[in-house]
Amino acid sequence: MPPDPIDQPHSEKTGIIYATTAYFLWAVMPLYWALLTSIPAIEVAIHRVLWCAICVFALSALRGRLSHLMAIVRNPKLVGTLAITSILITTNWAVFIYCVESHQLVAASLGYFITPLISIALGVTLLGERVTRTKLVAIALATLAVIWQAVEVGTVPWVSLVLAFSFGIYGYLRKQTPVDSLDGLTVETCLLFPVTLVLVVFWGVTGTGAIPYAGVK
Repeated sequence: MPPDPIDQPHSEKTGIIYATTAYFLWAVMPLYWALLTSIPAIEVAIHRVLWCAICVFALSALRGRLSHLMAIVRNPKLVGTLAITSILITTNWAVFIYCVESHQLVAASLGYFITPLISIALGVTLLGERVTRTKLVAIALATLAVIWQAVEVGTVPWVSLVLAFSFGIYGYLRKQTPVDSLDGLTVETCLLFPVTLVLVVFWGVTGTGAIPYAGVK
């Protein structure tokens, strides 16, 4: 597939701004998920994928990106990679919501502390990226912070490892996939859309789902 101007790499400064904004949003997001603690985490995650697929597809249509989406789905290699990343990001979303519901935000934060270290390791070992001395100092400090937090917690919970590795590997695979970030998310969620739709309809018809019956129970 030919290069897409939207897919061209951004500067390191832009990446830092994006990362900082993302981590800020992740920091406040538990306040929202905490309002849904009466609903099973997996059901919330399924709805998140379903409605995300609908919203990003509509946004892609407004951006005039439908032809690009068609080019992606006609490429078996891209679809295969995005199928894997769709599972990784859905797993990450579900586990994070589970952490909020089970009051394991410290474990979740530990996982996201570990994530950058995994991303750096993947970048250096698999992508051949160079690390300056200044960055080595920053990595060392981050590693010490992770060790300190793990000592405070007493262990490294499984949820921390799942969050760290799922998002770290997700980032690596997406970096290797030459598609626009929103196009990629659209394909990822649309690949899972049929499954999530079936589940939501089944729960609604049988009355076994919390949504839309949360206010009745």
